[in-house]
Amino acid sequence: QDGLADDYINAITLAPGNAVWFATPSGATNVYDKYWVTYTAAHGLGSTAINAIAVGTDGKVYFATASGGLSIFDGATRKTLNTSNSAIPSNYVTAVALDKQNRVWIGTFGSGVARLDGDTWTKFSLADNFINALALDASGNPWVATNSGGFFFDGQTWTAFTHAAGLPSNRVYSVAIAPDGRIWFATDSGATIYNGRTYHTYKKADGLADDTVRAIAIDAQNRAWFGTAHGVSLLDGTQWKTYTHGDGLADDDVTALAVDAKGNSWVG
Repeated sequence: QDGLADDYINAITLAPGNAVWFATPSGATNVYDKYWVTYTAAHGLGSTAINAIAVGTDGKVYFATASGGLSIFDGATRKTLNTSNSAIPSNYVTAVALDKQNRVWIGTFGSGVARLDGDTWTKFSLADNFINALALDASGNPWVATNSGGFFFDGQTWTAFTHAAGLPSNRVYSVAIAPDGRIWFATDSGATIYNGRTYHTYKKADGLADDTVRAIAIDAQNRAWFGTAHGVSLLDGTQWKTYTHGDGLADDDVTALAVDAKGNSWVG
């Protein structure tokens, strides 16, 4: 009723100029100042259902759609790359991110990871090709979340991060890169931080609102925000604080998180 396309949020993406994008099953909503604008298939998207959004430094907006491929808005120019007009491996795109070379990385539902460089697609098949999310580190290398663990590509080789290696569970919902380079994994059994050598997992017993963690965001102060099934938890050094519906959240079941340059936390 306020202007969001849907009350269920798949992802939140921050854009230049304090704009925010919300990916929902009923379209993509852009919020700038007090203006709310929603885009659907009627406005040029490959599908109205949007799983994720990425914004390039050149202002181009990339939409990971459910069943409609990858849609790209470049000002008034709008196009969609799908299996009929390109070598994209799947029309069901679950994740999208841009590296510093402006190459587009996508995750798919069943067809692994792919990278678009200019007009050329490079496809990568993993042990699990159903991608929940992906994030790029400072070097532009992808960290991928699946229900069979996390995967990292260094440009040559894929490495698996699993329960056997030190994660609390193989079901990884998302991955977040901290400013200091450490990697956070959001799982159904807690949140794990990996420093390149060792793993440390935080659970409900440690102060987390719930062991089911679907989203993680790191702010400029290196504080970690966790979107869980029972609210948002903030880890500031060793201090925990949890926010719930009683504190003003729309719902305790949190599926998306982002922290903007002003320190505002956006919760979906």
